Amino acid sequence: MRLFDLHCDTLTEAMNAGVELKENKMQLSFDRGSKYAPWVQTMAVFIPDRFRGQVAWDYFVQSEAFLTAQLKKNPGVKRCRTAADLQNVQDTNGTGVVLAVEGGAVLMGDRNKVSALAECGVRMMTLTWNGANEIGGGCHEPGGLTDFGREVLPLMQQYHIVPDISHACTQLFWDVCEAYDGPLMATHSNAWPVCNHVRNLRDDQFREIVRRGGIVGLNLFPVFLSGQRDASLEDLYRHIAHFRDLGGDKAIAMGTDFDGAPMPSCLPEISALERLWEYLLARNMDENFVRGLFYDHAAAFFARLGG
Repeated sequence: MRLFDLHCDTLTEAMNAGVELKENKMQLSFDRGSKYAPWVQTMAVFIPDRFRGQVAWDYFVQSEAFLTAQLKKNPGVKRCRTAADLQNVQDTNGTGVVLAVEGGAVLMGDRNKVSALAECGVRMMTLTWNGANEIGGGCHEPGGLTDFGREVLPLMQQYHIVPDISHACTQLFWDVCEAYDGPLMATHSNAWPVCNHVRNLRDDQFREIVRRGGIVGLNLFPVFLSGQRDASLEDLYRHIAHFRDLGGDKAIAMGTDFDGAPMPSCLPEISALERLWEYLLARNMDENFVRGLFYDHAAAFFARLGG
C-alpha cells in the first residue's frame, strides 16, 4: 500500500513536545509510517491565531529548523521540494516530506516572505486558520480577500506555492477564485452535505476545485466526519462517495490531520490506515480508485504543478 497524505500537524506538535519525529507516541511517526512504500507526508507548520507579525515568522523559522535537524537524523527520509524529488521517492519506494504552512499569518503582511517560504521548500499554504489574518477571513472570523491577499496570490503561483482553502470562510473562498486562476487545494476538508460543519466544503466549492484541476484531502477528525466525538469507517465512506458523485473521482486524496485533532477510534494513528483501504475494497470500491485516493491522485497533482 502506498500513501500520500496532504496534511498533518506532527511537525509543530513534536517540536513543542520535545520528541523525535522518528519514534514517538503521537499519531504519526517516521517509523510507523514507513510501512507504506512509497510514503509521502505533507508536514504543516501550524501558525496559531495568537501568533501574528514577527512572532509568526519566527515560529516558522524555528519549525523549519527543527524539521531540518530531524531529517539529518533520518537520512532515509527525503525533503521533497520539486516534482522530480517526489518522483524519486516514488521510484525508490522511499519516504518523502513536503513542507507546508497552515496559516497565512506567517507572511506577517510582507509579500517578500513568499519567496522566502519557497526557498525553504514550502509547496502549499493554508491561507487562514480559523481566525482572520492579513490575507483574509477564516471560518470562525469571516471576511473577504484583502488587498494584501490579492498581491500575494500571483506571487504564490509564481513560486509554485498552492493556495490551500481549508479553514477559509465562504467569502474568502470565492474571492480567491475570482482573483486567482490556478489550481486550488483543500488539504484537510470533507463534504458539507454529509456533515454540515463550517470546515467542510459545499458542493459548488468542491466542483470549482475539481474544475481547476485541484485536489481535496479527506480529514479524519470525527467532528468533521459525523458531527460526533467518534466516527466510523462508514462515515468516511459516505464523504468519499458524495465527492465521487460530484465528479471528483480523481480529485480526492488523504488529508488525515494527524496530530492536529482527535482521531476516530477506528483510525487512531497512521499504521491503522490499512483498515480504511480494506474497508473500501470490501464496500466494492474499485481498487484503482482506492489506490488513487491513497497515493496516485496527490502524486499526479504535484506532477502537474511542476516546480
